[in-house]
Amino acid sequence: MARTYRAAYWTDGQGGELVLTAPEHSTLSEEALLAEARAEAERAGVDLSYGRIEIGDWHDPDMQDDQPRTLRGVLARLPGTMHLSDGGTTWTVDNLLDALDEDEDAEYVLGALSDGRATIERLDANGYRMSPPAYVEERV
Repeated sequence: MARTYRAAYWTDGQGGELVLTAPEHSTLSEEALLAEARAEAERAGVDLSYGRIEIGDWHDPDMQDDQPRTLRGVLARLPGTMHLSDGGTTWTVDNLLDALDEDEDAEYVLGALSDGRATIERLDANGYRMSPPAYVEERV
């Protein structure tokens, strides 16, 4: 199953394109996404002088999107003792699972911050990750 996500990519304007950011970068601001694209181009030794970087939907036909989409499904993949914060309350995964409303119909995916902490991110109607994350791992 293919996946489409918001990305920064280089184009020569004549059909040549190279994606420079990954799905985990899709919620970054435009400025931060462009900075990540430039940094990746530099790491990979890509010469950007013959085209331009654009931001838009990137369709990756080989990317598998097999993550659970319900909050309960995402939480079930995490250790029960992990601590998550919603910005107001800190929960263990087990306590949060117990408190969930069965009618939850929003979609979520696992993510990660640059410091390695896990995030649970809600998806908007188009399947893009919403910012800020719904829950962030708290290291205790």
